[in-house]
Amino acid sequence: MNELVFTLPWPPSINSMYSQGIIGGVHKKARASMFLSQRGKDYRVEAMVAIANQRVAKGALKGRLKVSAIAYPPDARVRDLDNLWKSALDVLKHNQVITDDGYIDDLHVRRAHQVVGGSFAISISEIAEAFESRQQGLAIEPPKFGTAPLF
Repeated sequence: MNELVFTLPWPPSINSMYSQGIIGGVHKKARASMFLSQRGKDYRVEAMVAIANQRVAKGALKGRLKVSAIAYPPDARVRDLDNLWKSALDVLKHNQVITDDGYIDDLHVRRAHQVVGGSFAISISEIAEAFESRQQGLAIEPPKFGTAPLF
């Protein structure tokens, strides 16, 4: 089974990774769109350098994936851990470490102690089909809320 273990710089929140704007106008119907912000562009470069320096293989993982991370925050501010994932996963896709985050079936993050500058330690591994029911097209009902523990 293939596994990649490496560290990314502290990711920006999804709120600062992207900006919203209006495209179109006079001759085309105007619509809202999301754009990579300057902070997002800077993070892509930081992540690309980190990935290259750690010799992280590109395109080595195929199929369904398990991704785990340990978040080492740069300071004591309160942060939503789930708000970091999208930025980190987007740069992994952009740098061709993963094909697409749609192939992730198992996703975990844990907060650790503060480190200067912050960092995001990541482990990605291939897994067997996470849910045989999806692979085989079986109609398996999820447990009803409150009737059985999910984990």
